[in-house]
Formats: sequence, structure tokens, C-alpha cells
Amino acid sequence: MAEPLYTQIRDDLVAKIEDGTYPPGTTIPSELELAESYGVSRPTVRQALQLLSEDGVVDRRRRRGTVVVDRRSDRHFVDQIEDFEGQLPLVEETAGHMSNKVLALRRELPPPSVAQEMGLNPEAEAYLLMRLRSVDDVPQVIATSYTPVDLFPDFMEHDFEVESFYRYLACAGHPIDHVERKISVTMPELTTATLLEISRETPCFVFDSVGRTRSERVVEYSHVLYRGDTNHFTVRLRSGGE
Repeated sequence: MAEPLYTQIRDDLVAKIEDGTYPPGTTIPSELELAESYGVSRPTVRQALQLLSEDGVVDRRRRRGTVVVDRRSDRHFVDQIEDFEGQLPLVEETAGHMSNKVLALRRELPPPSVAQEMGLNPEAEAYLLMRLRSVDDVPQVIATSYTPVDLFPDFMEHDFEVESFYRYLACAGHPIDHVERKISVTMPELTTATLLEISRETPCFVFDSVGRTRSERVVEYSHVLYRGDTNHFTVRLRSGGE
């Protein structure tokens, strides 16, 4: 049985994406242009593009068109905590070189809302750690964490550009056992947009998380912001059955 036209078009577009004809971040031709190029109807092209979208190969946007996704920036949520990549969504093995830059490390009074989430007294200080994560020297993530001062007296002595933040928490005797995470979308402020090298019209993913030990002590509150033009996320759900 002959392969349907729309799957043939899908496969041809995938080949052109892989050979660099349509590199990540570029907009492929419109439905009308593709229909004329392949000699088929627009509904046939639309089916092909829908398959690509479902596979995460392209992102179909109302104003910009069909954009090739940078698969290196794909992230997956998993239910384990291992490292900086564990508290944040894990990075696929195909990702490029990752690096962290510490933007701020100090003691301060956290915002009242953060202090409340952490169960701190209003006058209690916390460590603020802000990091910029890049992939292949392209800024992708700004992570801001607050950690209780009383639990980690030597916190300021560590270099979190090279040392794992979450491994440090564990070695200090307070490993994170479970996390509550809220996900939202926001438009970046000027400083954020500058650090991520994006415009202020580029939406960003936001993850607000509270990490607790097995005894329910909060050891970290984090506010993590991903640029939305180079990142997308896949949520994997498992059934409760055996």
C-alpha cells in the first residue's frame, strides 16, 4: 500500500530539517507555498505539518508561522531530584555544552511572600543565589534560589558555578526529598530580557518551586525563568497501576 501523501511530505520536511535546509529557529514555507511546491492541496500539507507539530519537530505559531524547534533545548519533567538538572527539568543527552554563571550570592531578607512559603520569621535572613544557565554559550535560564541561613553556615564559601547546588544540600545533611512546583508564563522585565538576550515581547516559562526534606523542612524556594523561544517541555505521566 502506498504511503499517504501527507506522511511523504512529513518525511521530506524532516529530511530537510536534518540536512540544514530548515535549521532550528527558522520559519518553513507557508501551507500555500508548500502545497504549490509538492503539487498537493493545502489540507494535505496541513496534515503533514500537524504530524510534525505532534512530534515536537515544529512549533506552529499564529503570527510567525511554522517554526523549526531546537531539539537541543527540549526538557523533560521527571519525578526525581539529582542535581541542578534534577530540580530543574532534566536536559536531554543531546543538549550542547552547559555552563552556569553566578549573578548574585548574598544574605538578605527574602520577600515576604517567599519567607511565608519557606516558613521563616519576617526578620529571618536567607541566602540568595542567582544563576544564569547557558547552552553552547546561548543564555537559556535564570534561576533564583533562597536557602535558610541556619541550616547551611558555610553556604557562602562554595562556588556554585562549578559545584552542584543540590549535591551540596545533600552533603550538608539536608537533601531535598520532594518538591511542589507551580508553572506559569510571563513577559520578561528589561533586566531579564537583557540577560537572556531576548526582546521583552518574548514570553518566558516560569517555575516556582518549594523543596522540602523528608521531615517537611523547607530548604529551598526557587524562581526559575526559561526563555520561551528556544525551550519547550514534555510532561510524562505514568498510570497508577502496576
